[in-house]
Amino acid sequence: MIMKSKKVKGSITVFALIVLTAYVVFVSSLLDLYRYTSAGTVFRSAVTTSVKSLRQTSDTYALSRYGFGFCSLDDNGIKTKAAAFANDIIAKSCTDVKPVSIDVQTQHLVDSSNVDISALEDRIINICSETVSKSELDSVADTLDAFDSTKDTLNSRFQKVRGALENVDTTALKNTSSFDFIRKCIEPDDTDIASEQLYYCRTSSCSSAVWSAQDWAYQQPKTNSRTLLESCKNGLEYMYECVCSSEWFRSRETVFSHGAQGFENGLYSSAGYLDKYFQTQLNDQGSDKKAAEYEYVLFGHRSNYDNKLYAAQRIFEIRLAYNLCSLTDDFGKSAQEDNKAALKAVNEAKLETAMILAGKSVKLIKSKSEFKTSDDTADSEILSLAQSTQTADGGVDYQAHLRYLLLHSISFEMMYARIADVVGFGIGKPLCRAVTDIKVTVRSKYNITNVSLAGMIMKGKTSTAQAEISF
Repeated sequence: MIMKSKKVKGSITVFALIVLTAYVVFVSSLLDLYRYTSAGTVFRSAVTTSVKSLRQTSDTYALSRYGFGFCSLDDNGIKTKAAAFANDIIAKSCTDVKPVSIDVQTQHLVDSSNVDISALEDRIINICSETVSKSELDSVADTLDAFDSTKDTLNSRFQKVRGALENVDTTALKNTSSFDFIRKCIEPDDTDIASEQLYYCRTSSCSSAVWSAQDWAYQQPKTNSRTLLESCKNGLEYMYECVCSSEWFRSRETVFSHGAQGFENGLYSSAGYLDKYFQTQLNDQGSDKKAAEYEYVLFGHRSNYDNKLYAAQRIFEIRLAYNLCSLTDDFGKSAQEDNKAALKAVNEAKLETAMILAGKSVKLIKSKSEFKTSDDTADSEILSLAQSTQTADGGVDYQAHLRYLLLHSISFEMMYARIADVVGFGIGKPLCRAVTDIKVTVRSKYNITNVSLAGMIMKGKTSTAQAEISF
């Protein structure tokens, strides 16, 4: 009996040791696996944190001024900064994992080695739609609706006024440049929107067409020597073509992808975006750089003064067209009466243009009884009237005219390209070179002191973590 009892106790002891050993091995393996899993989680979190820290390199000026976000560092600077962030954060938060390699990849709006114009255009379209509110869209729509409401007037009076202008024969209209008065309303400006180096940097990676330095500016008018009579004729034809024609854009067949919002909202978004972010000669958008950016999108000159001048000249011709239509009954009676009516329309257009350039609003179209000038009103008197005349309630101002010009004077491709130009001028390099996406991949080795066979097998194993951000 005694021997049997000792055998049973010995068997229990061996069994207990086997179970205990298995338990210890199991628990220590679980402990190692947990430590390795936790280390991997912390490691991946550290990599993500390091990449998010790169956001401090975002160009906040460009983001606040133009709605565009991209990294202000160049590729080498990004790689150096990313590696430093990753090493520092991993070292502080994850002592059990040691980085062995850090790979940083950057993505530009347009890769010069593989040009994809749609990437740049899509980015601009998205920025336009994402940063413009409904009220801002409605404001643009109201402007276009106001011009559209004059269609019947222009349509019914165009032929008579256009015919009468052929008979106008006055020295004051034929020999005087329409730019002479405009120059009196715009302050001298010898600044350029961009340096010469940046201004001539346009390539196929910036737009869907390649323009030379001479022809990529769609200039309307092309010279600053147009006579007052030529302005009368051109302004009338321009307004008749734009308001009475179904064509809104010169390049209407151009594809304009704007998601579910549709073609018209795409146009409104573009104008609303420029309203919100781009400077004009009357609105500097809180920037120290006094550049006529909106006017550049319209006319494409390096000179700020030229862009301002051509915008004002086009506004002058719009005002002329409406004033000519207001005086329809005064035309066709005699050559002398035609001359007087044309001069009266010119002088009223001068007054309205001066008011608009002073930040005031004017009625889009009015009756001749509301005219404040006559055929012989001197320029000095017109400038004085512009200061004293009150702004018109519910009228159209400078910004409204720019919106109208944008939608009737430029193709989509040119608009995209010049928006890209302006943002590039603002950050000091072409937009296609701006870094917009960063992906960081870190390979590491586990450096955990193992307590189990599983830990011994896993020690020295590599782990990979990736994190990506878009500006």
